[in-house]
Amino acid sequence: MNEHEMAAYRRWLRHAGEDEAVMEELKSLANNETALSGRFSADLSFGTSGMRALMGAGSSRMNIFTVRKATQGLASALNARWEAPSVAIAYDSRHNSRRFAEETACVLAGNGVRAWLYPTLMPTPALSFAVRALKCKAGVMITASHNPRRYNGYKVYGASGGQPTDKTAKSIEQFIRKTDIFADIRRVALEAGLASGLIRYIGPEVEQAYLDAVSALGRKTDRPPRSAIVYTPLNGTGLSCVTRILAQNGFSNVTVVPEQRDPNGDFPSCPTPNPELPATMAAGMALGREMGADLLIATDPDCDRIGLAVKAGADMRLLSGHEIGALMLEYICRRHTEEGTMPDRPVVVTSIVSTLMVEQIAKRYGVLVRRVPVGFKYIGEIVTALEEKEETERFLFGFEESNGVLTGAHVRDKDGVNGALTAAQMAEYYRERGMTLGCAMDELYRAYGYYQNDTDGFAFPGASGAAQMKACMERLRAARLQTLGDQAVECFIDYRDGVAMHADGRMEYLNLPASNGLRIELGGHTAVTIRLSGTEPKLKLYYAVYGQTQAEAQAAMERLKAAVKELLNEKTE
Repeated sequence: MNEHEMAAYRRWLRHAGEDEAVMEELKSLANNETALSGRFSADLSFGTSGMRALMGAGSSRMNIFTVRKATQGLASALNARWEAPSVAIAYDSRHNSRRFAEETACVLAGNGVRAWLYPTLMPTPALSFAVRALKCKAGVMITASHNPRRYNGYKVYGASGGQPTDKTAKSIEQFIRKTDIFADIRRVALEAGLASGLIRYIGPEVEQAYLDAVSALGRKTDRPPRSAIVYTPLNGTGLSCVTRILAQNGFSNVTVVPEQRDPNGDFPSCPTPNPELPATMAAGMALGREMGADLLIATDPDCDRIGLAVKAGADMRLLSGHEIGALMLEYICRRHTEEGTMPDRPVVVTSIVSTLMVEQIAKRYGVLVRRVPVGFKYIGEIVTALEEKEETERFLFGFEESNGVLTGAHVRDKDGVNGALTAAQMAEYYRERGMTLGCAMDELYRAYGYYQNDTDGFAFPGASGAAQMKACMERLRAARLQTLGDQAVECFIDYRDGVAMHADGRMEYLNLPASNGLRIELGGHTAVTIRLSGTEPKLKLYYAVYGQTQAEAQAAMERLKAAVKELLNEKTE
């Protein structure tokens, strides 16, 4: 533990007494220099997604003091740009989330910024909607999404209802860096803020308007739905909004997983509440099997992502994010085609690492595909650009491989409530045609081929891990591979420099925001995308292969993974 860290520790001991839990933790670590160094070696970083970290004492943890500092920086940035700005605030079911949300409101009010606070926990998409509905200049969502229970986060949204651009995030970060965590904070007590009107609670009419906007996107039918649905909010924020949206659209046969029903920051039956994981979905799938349900829907703690498992004989089959995206795109295109409501020049937006089946489905229905970097904010930016041209009706669907979906322009982020309704109506659509969603997915594989995707990580442990990871990435970039394994490289894409280098010597410049990633494309719809993790010293790997049969696709996946592993081992030596 160096002198700077020790000085910071002593300062916290003098000034952090307001929070008994923080003070108790600080005192308990008095003789543990390693633990203290981890808490004071750096400040929480602020990026386009805000902050996310373990809760606890110190400048690198989520606590009321780091929340106040971030909010002071946000308030200063808003006041420097806008006259009388306002901010909408929501929070999830995690420990301290309500307190962090109230602290956010108190600091905003202390800086003359009106704070609109949801009085109860609310999904992230409802926060995005409130920013737009209340004409706020920003929004703050207190959530750590699907991270384990010891984490929390501070997610910032811009005036569009989407996450801020890189330029805006850097501007906010500069204000935060200039803020002293104790000396520079201006705040009022919650009661004083409410009395002055600078803190106001968001009324139920905003939540209802959000649900009405989601309902307006759904399928209209005179027949009452008959699908049997199991739903789990994973002890998060989704219970009220999801059950209400399903009831509002006629779904009466809905059973909520009992042990995951109520908000609980301990997430006792799903320690990592990520709906992509089989272990997280196990309780819901067991209940679905017992009831013979057509569909299991899960939403993560802040209800911006969904997980789906579908009836497969007497069992339940968990769908991947790629399969959810492909199924929903096919369903949306079919529905619009049958109803004669397909817009002119329709657009689907997805990430650069999502299933390549998208292009095949889009081609069949005459839909334009826009690929964007990983991160739903880029999908939201496309929707905002369409809105500015008064062309939002062109936006059919947006999705990313990590189970985020959006079917409308009512918000600028992924929407688990919207996704839940779309999934339920999709299940009913195929049920009316004598098919389960599992059958519908198998039909897509037969029609378009077996597009298979997988993800992995290549870790760089230790103190020097981050530097080694970046050096590996630069060696890969400089190599501009001609072959990978026993296959020729057809295209080598550098997303940082925005260029695609084809095997025939052509160079194509990309119209995409810069991101530190590479993509190696081989023949036969086979590719691997490599990018830096934003949260740990790890290269994230996204594999995509194709086969005419499932066995052929699996064999191609094994060959690709082996070739990539050999390549990375070589580039780290």
